Amino acid sequence: MALKLQQLHVENIKDIQDGTIDFRQVGPVLGLYPLTQAKLAIQIGDIFKFMREMMDRGQTVGAVEASTALATLKQVSQIELTFKMDQALITYQVAFTQTNLAKWKMNGVQVVREKVCCQNIGVATTQILLDYRNPDLATTEEDAQHLPLWYLTPKACQCVARWYLLKQLQQEIEARNSSFLFSWGCDNLLSQRVLPQRLEEVRNQLIDWLRQMSLYTFHETNDLEPAFPLPNHFSGITPIAMDTPELVLEGDYREAKRIMRQINYILAVLKPDLRLDLFQNDFHNWHRIRINTQRGPQLNELPLPLKHVIFCLGGLIEAYHNPNALVVLPRTALDVPRFTALIAVLAKNAKGQVIFTAADTRLMTPLQPTACVLVTDQKKAHYQSWTRHAFPIQPAETPCVSLVTLRKAFEQATTFAMQF
Repeated sequence: MALKLQQLHVENIKDIQDGTIDFRQVGPVLGLYPLTQAKLAIQIGDIFKFMREMMDRGQTVGAVEASTALATLKQVSQIELTFKMDQALITYQVAFTQTNLAKWKMNGVQVVREKVCCQNIGVATTQILLDYRNPDLATTEEDAQHLPLWYLTPKACQCVARWYLLKQLQQEIEARNSSFLFSWGCDNLLSQRVLPQRLEEVRNQLIDWLRQMSLYTFHETNDLEPAFPLPNHFSGITPIAMDTPELVLEGDYREAKRIMRQINYILAVLKPDLRLDLFQNDFHNWHRIRINTQRGPQLNELPLPLKHVIFCLGGLIEAYHNPNALVVLPRTALDVPRFTALIAVLAKNAKGQVIFTAADTRLMTPLQPTACVLVTDQKKAHYQSWTRHAFPIQPAETPCVSLVTLRKAFEQATTFAMQF
């Protein structure tokens, strides 16, 4: 049931700041929702405060696809607020009717060409939160609380919400050419020649790309493309013996190899003596998955190699360079000796801190980083700090509020770094 409460035509979005528009005049429908008039006005006002901020910065928020003309918030000529009643929740739709674009709608996470969407928009003073919960990913209410808040596809990376997420995580964005952030797709980045005078520039682009890849949620839905171009199916996984040098994946082997080459390229730019080869003896342990013969293994069923390696490397590289970073890595990252050795090299020399969702501390003994925080997956767990000289691990005073996602870890990085 959709209830259109108000349609506004704003010639100049700064009129909002001048008090020309009163958002408290939203009609008598408010009684249907557990929201006071003042609270609703504040939330709507915050949305437009955010839009004003973006307009003042003059940031480009268009170009969902290369063929689409660029547009800025200065070109906004109409704002339409539609309130939908869906199980007592209000969904805000903000449509930007622009000169060179049809309509952009913020409503859910669907991204369709010229539409950019956000569900349950709640704008704080400095950030926009996409409070997205996919019920298909959560089996219990508790699981739903720990789902990532962010899910944006590459087609939306140039939209206003994507830009704002990047701004939140990378304060240095303003000191750089922001067009770097829009050079998405590894092939796009790697096609650039690495000339000596541009080595640092390209290295920063690659690290940016890998950092953002680590923020993606890897799962399939009917209407969204995967956030990273992983192969959709591993068709025909061949069982191999322990001494088999390589695992042959029919149909997807080339794609997997290509991604591995790209990861190694990034590692080489970061640190010339680092290299990761997952297509050797250890690799078969990562591909024991059940195959549904009717539809084949889905993307969300893929095991560690292509999903978790990208996640882990993204976090490790962040910790490697950022002294304020607190990075969360899954316990499964330690399951393969070859990858564990790589983690040891990066984590041991990292400027920031690395934490693992590992309950079995024996898996971590080969790492011996100078400063590492461990998060267990037990309900009453505590953050645990340890050094190479401190075994067994002693619980710290800080309670484990949740299994922090990478995004939440960055938000709390400074606080936790001071405590350890």
